[in-house]
Order: sequence, then structure tokens, then C-alpha cells
Amino acid sequence: MRSAVYLWRAKADDLTIVLSDGDALCDAITRGGWPRASTMWMATLKQGGDARDAPFSRGEYPLREAGVRRARDTKQASFTVLDDACAPSVSKRATAGVVRLSTTEVKLGGVAEGTFELTMEGGERLDGAFVATHCPTPDLEPSGCR
Repeated sequence: MRSAVYLWRAKADDLTIVLSDGDALCDAITRGGWPRASTMWMATLKQGGDARDAPFSRGEYPLREAGVRRARDTKQASFTVLDDACAPSVSKRATAGVVRLSTTEVKLGGVAEGTFELTMEGGERLDGAFVATHCPTPDLEPSGCR
């Protein structure tokens, strides 16, 4: 993957990591969309309880299964291939696995580093590593391509 960013607001309980083979990933996201004709991996990490408003930190974030929430987990992870018309030619969700952060504390303007080991719909394994830089979170969820 060519681009890697994370989206997080201070005192928020979710952190989204996005990897893409397209250029200008953060530019597309801040304009409210995704890069056209790109392959993307995305995971949303959550934390609750006493850590709800704290920065995300090193550790394991297992994928939520059967709706069971943990104090720290991965709400969802997906792999998507968008074509030139911004339609998904491939779209698969993770069914099991874990995302691990190796960064001691993820801060606004900083870096989030880690790895993932996931089983996707259909049983395929998807493993990898990332070094993601902070991208300002847009007011609205990205939709379509930019």
C-alpha cells in the first residue's frame, strides 16, 4: 500500500486506520471521499470504559465477534477495491482476527504503527503492517470518490 492514514479526534472512542494503493489518500478523505480506482484496507478500533476519551495505546484490538464488545477491540475491518467509476469490484469484511498497535500512544499529528492478522469473508487470510500518519477527520463520513 502506498498511503496510510489514521483518523481520530481528541477524546474520541474510535480510531480508523486506512491503507490505500492510491496517492493523496488524506486529500480525498478531507474532501469527503475515497481515492478513485484504488485498493483499500480499513479498520476501526474502539475503546471504552475508563479509556473511552484517552489516546489509543500499544496493545491488541481483537475483532468484535457476535456483537460482543471488549474494553478495547476492532469494531470492523474491511478490504475494498474501487474501480474507475468508484464502484466496489471487491468488498470483504473481516470475520476474525486482531489489529495490534505498536505505537506507545497515538496522538493527533503523530503516527500509528502496527500490524494486522485477519480472516476475511470466504476464509482468505489478510496480514500486514502499517505506519499511518494523522489525517484530519472530515465533518461527514467519506462517501464516493474524490
